[in-house]
Amino acid sequence: NNSSYNLWRPVENVGRIRTEKKQNSQTAAAFTTAENGVTVTFLQNSVVSGETLQIELSLSAPASNDVHFVVRLVPGEGSNPAVPGEDFVDQDVDAVIPTGTSSVVVSIPLIRNEDMHEGRSLGVDVSVVS
Repeated sequence: NNSSYNLWRPVENVGRIRTEKKQNSQTAAAFTTAENGVTVTFLQNSVVSGETLQIELSLSAPASNDVHFVVRLVPGEGSNPAVPGEDFVDQDVDAVIPTGTSSVVVSIPLIRNEDMHEGRSLGVDVSVVS
């Protein structure tokens, strides 16, 4: 857990989408949601527009049965959030942590945005499907 992460640090790389940390269930970077015990971690600190973002969902112990999730990218916070339809596809992505395992990596391709000239922030919303 990287509690010293500076959410508002400047984005140095033009044309990159910067992942961010918030302490709620909308955005992820190594936080645990209280209602379902899943840790959601961005596996990259930044991703170039048009590349693939990888997010890990993990449980504290192996799942006793399949755990189904819906993952959705959302605009991040700050002065320059990512834009649905320009930077990422605004749709649900299904993910499953299989029985006997404790994590899954979800890969989500980002839209190539030739018009983006400043870094943008990106979040993720993760829900357990019951």
